[in-house]
Formats: sequence, C-alpha cells, structure tokens
Amino acid sequence: MLGASVLVACSATGDPAAGTDGEDTCAPPLITVEPRAVAAGDDVVVTGRDFAPSGGCRDEDGGALAAGTDLTVVFEQGGRTTELGSVTIGADGSFETAATIPVRADLGRAAVRVDGAERVRLHISP
Repeated sequence: MLGASVLVACSATGDPAAGTDGEDTCAPPLITVEPRAVAAGDDVVVTGRDFAPSGGCRDEDGGALAAGTDLTVVFEQGGRTTELGSVTIGADGSFETAATIPVRADLGRAAVRVDGAERVRLHISP
C-alpha cells in the first residue's frame, strides 16, 4: 500500500524578523491519501492534520481554519473535477474520510485535494 503526504500552504505568522505581525507560528496542514495506486471505483482514505492548531493558523486567504469547518474533498483528472464528499475539521485539527474514486476515471494520472489545497497525486490503474 502506497501513501503520500502533502504540505498545504499556510501563511505562518509569528517571526517579527521575517516581516510577520508577531502572532503564533503554525505548522501547515498535512494531507495524506492511501493507497496512491487505485482502480476506478476503489476507495481511498484521505486524512488531514494540523488544520486548526491552537496557535491560530491562518490559511492562504488570511482566515483562520477553525475546528468544525467543513472542507470539500475533490478528485481531479484531465481538467475535470468531481466532488467526493466533505469532512469536518475535528477539535484536534484533524479529519479522516473514505472516498470512492469515480468509476469513470481514466487510466493514468489523477489527484485528490481538499478545498483548493495542494494536490496528492494518484495513479489510476486497471
């Protein structure tokens, strides 16, 4: 079983020397998808952590991602996007969900992402 980890962009605040406003620093959210080699119609497990750390992490738009925030999980391939479901950030800043790869997915490269975050690449095989 193969897995992937992707660091999602998060504008860390906290280092006055680095030109930030002195707020607490945060670790960027981490997303994993397993397995990464799947067939159309197979399930994958999408997990995320550090989405709502106690330091008040801010996403790329400057808004805080809070526990209880709903996120959309999507499948991307060949310029097409298919919603796979949604997840809610837990009190500890994490989530886990099973998602089914679309049965009409083409063989080859694809990706899963969570609400515009960095993509996790997959390979759709027969």
